[in-house]
Amino acid sequence: MLDDAQLLNETQATIFISETQAAIQENASYHSRLCATIELLKDVPTAFAKQAAYVADLKNELEQAERRLANRVEATKKERKEHEAMRDSTGRKLVSRLTGKKGAWAERAGKEERQYVEALEKEVKERENVSCIQQMLDEAESALADLSLKAKDFECAQTELDVLYTRIFEGPSIDFPEEDKLEYQFYETKKHHEELQSIVDTENTVVDILDRAKAAAQEARDLLQGAKLSSNLDLLPNRNVSASNPLRRAEIKVDEADTLLKEALKTSDDVRYVRKIAVPGRLLYGDVLLNNGYWKPAFEDQLRKSIAQAEFVSSELKSQHTTASRRAAIAIESLVEVAQILEERRKALAACRRAAFEECIQAHPPPPTYRDVA
Repeated sequence: MLDDAQLLNETQATIFISETQAAIQENASYHSRLCATIELLKDVPTAFAKQAAYVADLKNELEQAERRLANRVEATKKERKEHEAMRDSTGRKLVSRLTGKKGAWAERAGKEERQYVEALEKEVKERENVSCIQQMLDEAESALADLSLKAKDFECAQTELDVLYTRIFEGPSIDFPEEDKLEYQFYETKKHHEELQSIVDTENTVVDILDRAKAAAQEARDLLQGAKLSSNLDLLPNRNVSASNPLRRAEIKVDEADTLLKEALKTSDDVRYVRKIAVPGRLLYGDVLLNNGYWKPAFEDQLRKSIAQAEFVSSELKSQHTTASRRAAIAIESLVEVAQILEERRKALAACRRAAFEECIQAHPPPPTYRDVA
């Protein structure tokens, strides 16, 4: 029997257990199972990664061995064909007998046979090698499949534990000030990591767009230079421009470069607009007008200006692409650094929460279950 003082103390202990402590008591058994699973499978992710790399190496080795085997098979076919041709050639036998060179024929036939046998031996050896690698690959893939299941169990347990910790500890926890401090640091770092990831994604997108814009501008420049050297532009005044004409193709590439540059401008404020390349107008480069003593020099002058402008635009886009690539590289370096810090703080927060969980259970053990009482 408990005296009145003991009953009062026990009642006070029950009253003053916080909501967080109560949640910890309620999930004590679940928490223990998750921690036990994670401890049991903690080496699985590393083993899975190593096994996956091993399987990839074996697949590559098998592919190379199969190519070598295919070459051996062809070599064997060739040697067998030559050996059988020598062996079955009655004409050559007769000629060698009549000319007194039977020994030379026999020597050559023997050589052909040896070469065939050597090729066949190499083929058999390579087949055995392929079979051996295939067996190793089958065993490795079986082990990988088993590790994959265990890795999923590990990830599932880790995810459930993270969810449990978040549900119990997220937000202010009066009983655990150290956990609050680490939680704040973690979420601030996570926010910074997400911002950097957004910057990296944007810069990589800009780099890709500018790379394509630069290529289109360079192709337009090359087409304009080709048009300058062309003696026949295959065009007439007021006639639809031929798709094969270098100037028409240059117009298409100019439009492509300009569209891509405008897309890059929408993506990043660091991108500068470059004036669109002016391609000579259709009415100035028809055959009739080109043969005109007045218009031909005017067209050639306009074409020279277009080429110079294309050179400038190509150079400017190349410069912007280089600058964007540098920005992307710097952002990626920062992202990697912050990712490392984020992982360290995640581990520190998880360790703190686990310690708080275990300390609370030790200080306020959950009530015995019906099974324990029985």
